[in-house]
Amino acid sequence: MSDKSYYQTKDLYLAALLQTKLNNLYKMEGSKNGEFIFFFPEPKECEFLSRQYFEGKGEVSPRDFVKNIKDLKGRLFSLKENK
Repeated sequence: MSDKSYYQTKDLYLAALLQTKLNNLYKMEGSKNGEFIFFFPEPKECEFLSRQYFEGKGEVSPRDFVKNIKDLKGRLFSLKENK
């Protein structure tokens, strides 16, 4: 599959919501300007959840959401250290 068949976001909190709802982060990559991109399969489902997120309607367990924020931050820091 090409990266175009994946939903991509640079938003850590949206990525945490998607990870909480779908639990299917495909990969994370650093970009040339130092930002990181999160890739998720199921782009249509991710688009729907993204709209809910930006409309303030995305509902998840707060505990799971915070856990996923921490997990993603940890993965980001380990990627930065390996560069």
